[in-house]
This record gives sequence, C-alpha cells and structure tokens, in this order.
Amino acid sequence: MNPVLDRFTFLLPVGLAFLASQEAFGQDEQMVAYSLRASSSRFTQEQVIEVGDGPGHKLRIFESHIDYQNVNLSVGGVRVKESVTRGSSDSTNGTGTANIYAVHLLEDGNKLFAEESGVGQVSVTADEAIALKDEVVATFTGGIGSFRGISATSRQRGAGAG
Repeated sequence: MNPVLDRFTFLLPVGLAFLASQEAFGQDEQMVAYSLRASSSRFTQEQVIEVGDGPGHKLRIFESHIDYQNVNLSVGGVRVKESVTRGSSDSTNGTGTANIYAVHLLEDGNKLFAEESGVGQVSVTADEAIALKDEVVATFTGGIGSFRGISATSRQRGAGAG
C-alpha cells in the first residue's frame, strides 16, 4: 500500500471537516481562505474495516479533534477555537465520500452544530505528486448562545498536496 495515499485516506475526513465561511450566516456570500496544518487535527477514536471487494476499499467511523488556535478563522465575528467531528467515510485509496456531524466551539463559549456531507478525490499528477481535492456541503442545524436556532447552508472546496 502506498504510504502517501494511506496518509491521505487518513486525512480525508479531516479535510472534509472544513468549517463554513461566514456566508452561512447572512444573505451575502463571503470568501474565507485559511490553511490548516495536519498537526492541528487528530483522530481521538477510529475504526477501519476493509470492505474486501477490491484493493484499498475501506469503511471508517471516527471522532476527530481540530485545533484552530493558530488559524485566524471566525464565524459571525467570533474566533473559532476548536471542533469535534464524528462521522463515517467510504473510500477507495483515499477517494470517496464522508458524512460528518460537527460541534464547533467558539472563543466566547458559544457552539455551532453542523451536518456535513462531502466527496474527496486523491490523484497523482504528471510529476508524480499527490493531490487532494474535496467539496463539502455543510448544513448548520443549530447552536448554543448567539447561534441558537440558526439554519444555514455553506458550500466549501478544499485542496492539498502531499
């Protein structure tokens, strides 16, 4: 098994856990860009099952923790502190789908809840580099504090290389 592809398979659910841009909180669309180091996220629980119908096909359930302390990311003017995600993925050699439930903790103690669904694709470029692309739709289902009763949707795109 290619260790780089295996690493991307491992990171796929984290990549799909991208927080929504501020467009989710108003009628106007806004672009938000940021980078997140792999060391900022970790799986706290994980179970992987080989499907057995072909090489590299895996089902995964997981819980992950993402630390945004070194990222300038805010939602509704409040800085995002961390996220806990719980979900599942179905991938073959890093390419596949994921469904995630996320709890985003903000610096002021408010929480934001989301259901995320996405697809990710791992490919090898002409110069043999590994590239990852993902697209996610996040549906914000509520929150605590100023996000109580929120109902919004965000679309996100991400990319990475290995």
